[in-house]
Formats: sequence, C-alpha cells, structure tokens
Amino acid sequence: MSSTWGVCVVLSLVVICGAVQAAPVVDGNVVGSDAYAAVFNDSLCETGLAGENLDISTFQVYADASDRYFGLTVGQGPISQVGGPTSVLGNTAFSILFSDLAGSPKYALLISTGAVPTVQLMEYDPTGWTPKPIAPADLTATWNNDLEFRLSKSIMSNLTGDKYKVQMQLDDTGAAADDQFSVTVPEPTTLVLLGVGAVTLVRRWRA
Repeated sequence: MSSTWGVCVVLSLVVICGAVQAAPVVDGNVVGSDAYAAVFNDSLCETGLAGENLDISTFQVYADASDRYFGLTVGQGPISQVGGPTSVLGNTAFSILFSDLAGSPKYALLISTGAVPTVQLMEYDPTGWTPKPIAPADLTATWNNDLEFRLSKSIMSNLTGDKYKVQMQLDDTGAAADDQFSVTVPEPTTLVLLGVGAVTLVRRWRA
C-alpha cells in the first residue's frame, strides 16, 4: 500500500475516532479539538438577500450517554448578533426541526442571538406543538464565529436513539431566510466501527 493511502487512512482515523474522546467545548467556535463525530457539508452557496454571508458551511454532531452536541459553521464569521442590514428584529435566529427516520416531527428548537441567547423548545404530539420548559442543565448555547449548542437527551425523550433527521434554517431576521439545510444523523456506533476498520488498515499498511 502506498504511503499516500496510509496518510489518508490515518487522517480519517483521527476524525472518526475523536468521537470517543471528550465532548466538544460549547463556546461558539468550532475547532478541530472539539472532535465532533459527524460533519455534514452544505455545498450550496446561499449568501442571503443582502449578502450577509449567513451561509451554512457545516453542521457537526456529537453524542454521549447524556447529551447531544451540535456545531454550525458559516461561510464567513462571526455570526452577527444584530442581524443583517434588512433585519426587522435586530438579531439572528437559528431554528432546527428534529424528526424520526420516518419523517415524523418530534422537537423544534429556536435559538436567537443577543447578550443572552433566547432559546425556545417545542415538543410535538398528536394534539400539536407544546412549549417545553428548559432548565440550565438541559441546554447550553453560544454564538461567536459559529453556533454551538448542547441538549440533554432527557429533555428530548421522544427522540429515541441517535439516528434521526434534522431540518434547519439560519436567518438574519430580515426580508428572507438566508440558508436551509437538511441531514440524516447516523448512529455513533457506525462511526466507531469505521474507526476500528481504519485501525486495521493502518496496521496492515505498516506491516
């Protein structure tokens, strides 16, 4: 096996196996040491009506036994705390819908910028949407160059397992939504198995 292929395998191993290390630091800056388990790239360029550059670049996910962690990066940070030039609310808002694999909605989360981010969580049941109280231990959210937030699994008990669908929107609360993105989040176990496979390949390459 060529040394180039071996280097690629090692790099993949670092990205994938980082998921079993420490949880990301929720400080509004997505960096390599945060070790998110899955990274989804938004290849579309949607820079907003007034060119505010609120273009989602990546959506990143990590989960442990008690919490789910999310990181959102944009094409050009930092994310404005007062919205875009056409903003009527004077802030930037991020909304995300969590659904099961069949597409049935379970939870909706809204996070808006400000000195203290405003957060609202809604739970869906057969009667419709109901606001769900959030304790400080259940959620952490921080805007900076990026957006990072943590949700406890206990507050989203109707979202079983760690494989689900999300639909998100980043908006400068102006004349039009800036960017939308949808992904299916894989099981963390799948990523761990990929990491084990990468270890095997590295060992064979060294042999």
